Amino acid sequence: MKTLQIIEALDVGGLKSLGSFAQVRGAVEASFGSQFGCRGWSSLFSKLKSLKSEVPRQGANLLGACERAAFQDSVNEVSNILGVKVKAKTRSELVEIVNCFIRAFPPAPFDPYEYYEKTKLAKFKGSSKLEGIDVDYPDESVTLESVLNKHRR
Repeated sequence: MKTLQIIEALDVGGLKSLGSFAQVRGAVEASFGSQFGCRGWSSLFSKLKSLKSEVPRQGANLLGACERAAFQDSVNEVSNILGVKVKAKTRSELVEIVNCFIRAFPPAPFDPYEYYEKTKLAKFKGSSKLEGIDVDYPDESVTLESVLNKHRR
């Protein structure tokens, strides 16, 4: 059973289709060298989902935690960041486990269109302010229907 298939499962049903709970959890725990502490399908799926969001954001912190002076402090900090119990006996093994997590959960590729959509209103407001025009952000809850209902006679 491939760990990539388990990680890319879209829902609990997708995980269930890959095999029994013990097989799926065992495959994930063996490939990462960590204990996930999950007792059911939903907790396993939520753990994988949280790792998908946390590992890309915390990659530098994870690598920095591996370099602490005391080895046990490093293991505890990595375990706290990931939310799983890391089983490492040496510092090199800990670094390999952290690198395995980072490779399995890579950050999303940079999308310039998505970045533009996120920042265009703020940049427009900033450039308008340079011209002496104060522009307020439109309320996101305002829809065409709500405006039409407000101005109907």
